[in-house]
Amino acid sequence: MPPRCCSALPVGDFFDHTPDLRTLTSSVSCAYLHHAVRRQFSTPLLHLIRARRAEQVLALGHTSGADTLLGVWLALTLFREHFL
Repeated sequence: MPPRCCSALPVGDFFDHTPDLRTLTSSVSCAYLHHAVRRQFSTPLLHLIRARRAEQVLALGHTSGADTLLGVWLALTLFREHFL
């Protein structure tokens, strides 16, 4: 089965039940999601997880850092509501 996100990268079961992400997000976001499936994250995001500090993530790009933090917050909120 061809990958559902960025065609050059293989996708695991994570995306098997999602719409084609190319229709939902940018190619950059799509690539970040592919790396996340492989547990590969940017250094500022790892610092956020380890130290619970958002400053380095907020400094990424024009809005990328804020977008990332919003995504982390949404994921944690949904996880808490559905699994805890």
